[in-house]
Amino acid sequence: MTKGARFLLPAALVAAAALLAGRQGVAAPGEEEQGIHLGAGSCAAAACHGGTEPQRNEHTVWRQKDRHAQAYLHLLGETAQRIARRLRLPRPAHEEASCLACHGTDPAQQRVGERFDARDGVSCELCHGGSSAWLGPHASPGWKARDAAGKERLGMRTLSTPRSRAELCVGCHVGGPGRVVDHDLLAAGHPPLLFDAAAFTDAMPPHWTDERDATRETWYAGQALGAAAHLEFAARAARDPRRGWPEYALMECGSCHHELDAAGPYALREPPGPPGRPRLERSSLDLIALFLPASAAVALPEPADRDSFARDAEEAAGRLRSLAARMPPEGGGGLLALDAWLAGRPHLPRTTARQAAFALRALARDRTSEPFRAAWSALEETLREGEPFQPEAFLAKARELAAAGR
Repeated sequence: MTKGARFLLPAALVAAAALLAGRQGVAAPGEEEQGIHLGAGSCAAAACHGGTEPQRNEHTVWRQKDRHAQAYLHLLGETAQRIARRLRLPRPAHEEASCLACHGTDPAQQRVGERFDARDGVSCELCHGGSSAWLGPHASPGWKARDAAGKERLGMRTLSTPRSRAELCVGCHVGGPGRVVDHDLLAAGHPPLLFDAAAFTDAMPPHWTDERDATRETWYAGQALGAAAHLEFAARAARDPRRGWPEYALMECGSCHHELDAAGPYALREPPGPPGRPRLERSSLDLIALFLPASAAVALPEPADRDSFARDAEEAAGRLRSLAARMPPEGGGGLLALDAWLAGRPHLPRTTARQAAFALRALARDRTSEPFRAAWSALEETLREGEPFQPEAFLAKARELAAAGR
């Protein structure tokens, strides 16, 4: 990262509440005092959410099709156990708080009932809040008439807006206090985190009904909150004297991990700077910056300057959350800006290219036409893991996708 590197902060995104991060952060107001986790089975009756008809099949869809239902079971696998051994954790992965922070519920930090089953993984209550105080009332005829604040007082997280859903997802998929995929964890074998709220939501089997397409709003909110969480991790890492600096999980992997063979899958296409000077991974920051005026720019210092880096990163993250008063306007401007940005960057790293591909999909006006679907499949081929990444081929297919989506 060069000295005085800049990115733009979102002055025109949805106003974002504090990131739901860590055990306390993901809890709705009052949940730690009121919400005992009763287990996903408490929602599974056919007359409730275990049926087959819409608005009665949420538990069925989650159990049969949603990957979150398998999150805990991954901790029982050999890969997770091997990671735990390499990190010399005091307990196996499925009992370790740092793993359960995102893969399930840790009874040591959240109260659970007698029928709670850890194998449920990321279940209803981890998203909607411990149900002991609201399970009965939410089945009553007057429940739908309650406002969100009334439901949250009982410990239920309503998740009725793209912003609230993005806030929740970012807590694990990007991270927060107590939920960190640092370089130690990556070196032990954990896959790197790559997140796009719109793309991930699109890939989910829906157990909800939306009256309108909220893909664009979800993308903007997810990018803003994800960038803020990334900066907050950077600030915490810089302030932690026990942690080596720079924290390499925050840096572009290709700065160090690349092949000398230009045809290899992980060849370094463009040196990011002098050898041994990895730069901050900033794909979310760069993408969100496309839609903002230059007056919103903030400079970050060199990562070597821990104190000033932490201070400026915290300020930038705070602005990402508080300056946004409204969504960016609808229309094709965002897609056009992204198309122009890609045209000027012929040496994109693979991670930035993947984030840009997600953005192209989210910002397109028409994602259902046959030309768009064909262009998306062609773009996906250029990002296939294990194959050489050719930025020129990606950029050509990205331009085709942008044209098909207008």
